[in-house]
Amino acid sequence: MRNALRRGRPSPAMVVAFVALLAALSGTAVALPGRGSVTSNDIRTGAVGKRAIRNGSVGKGEARSRSIGISELRNGAVTTGKLQHPILSARVSANGGLQRGVGVVSATRVGPGSYRVAFERAVSLCSYQVTPGNVGQNLTAHATIDSANAARVFVSLRNAANGNRTSGEFQVAVFC
Repeated sequence: MRNALRRGRPSPAMVVAFVALLAALSGTAVALPGRGSVTSNDIRTGAVGKRAIRNGSVGKGEARSRSIGISELRNGAVTTGKLQHPILSARVSANGGLQRGVGVVSATRVGPGSYRVAFERAVSLCSYQVTPGNVGQNLTAHATIDSANAARVFVSLRNAANGNRTSGEFQVAVFC
């Protein structure tokens, strides 16, 4: 009778082997709290590189401030249209030609000292700063939103001595 009862019970070595098998099979699954979740505390710093991240998997607001450097971005990955608070700018010649800029579409001279600068997005809720390009001309500058188009800024340059509109080169910065 004693042998019949003993035959149904596992030996101590079998119990140890079974526990080891369970631990090996569960492995890292029990090391992470929660179900199917990995938090930043579970990953060593620098363990996940750019090749391990699928395109489009990191969205706006998901990256910590200053965690991504310029060298880690592909050309064209960040445009002014994708920024929440971009700074747009344009450098315009006296004849209304666009010399260079960021987020600017075009510049046009509409009359002596009067210019329209078009940006790639609406700028009606932004602030503007205009700086005349030639200090020797003694010009004052003023910018307002173009009432016909919320994406355009109207720039006026005037001679500081007599108040007459005078053409000249300028830079305009738009802060949104």
